[in-house]
Amino acid sequence: MPVFKISSSDITNFPFIEYICKFKKPVLLSTGASSVWEIHQSVELIEKYGNPLCLMHCVLNYPTTDEDANLGMILDLKKKFPKSIPGYSDHTLPGTMEVLKIAVLLGAVVLEKHFTFDKSLPGNDHYHAMDK
Repeated sequence: MPVFKISSSDITNFPFIEYICKFKKPVLLSTGASSVWEIHQSVELIEKYGNPLCLMHCVLNYPTTDEDANLGMILDLKKKFPKSIPGYSDHTLPGTMEVLKIAVLLGAVVLEKHFTFDKSLPGNDHYHAMDK
């Protein structure tokens, strides 16, 4: 595994984050539904280990409407955490992908988009995911 992704549900799971950091690999940290204080605590822990860090802005709404993507948070994360790489984890419907384009224009370097081979599969990711 060249990089580890930590979901926003684990952003305050400090023993887990510390375990991941010991591998000395880059970390993608999703920030959905997190307070700035929670993000700060996790960033501080990851920076202590010296792992390259990408903060992935996301909205935990499946699917997220384009209007609710809150892309301005990318700018806020860049300002508050200048040592981290800005990213965006997209939960909007595929459509035109304008939200991803705007995320890049705002500075997101890493993009995550859910992908599926079958939108009819059970689970909360398939129906809003991009397909082939």
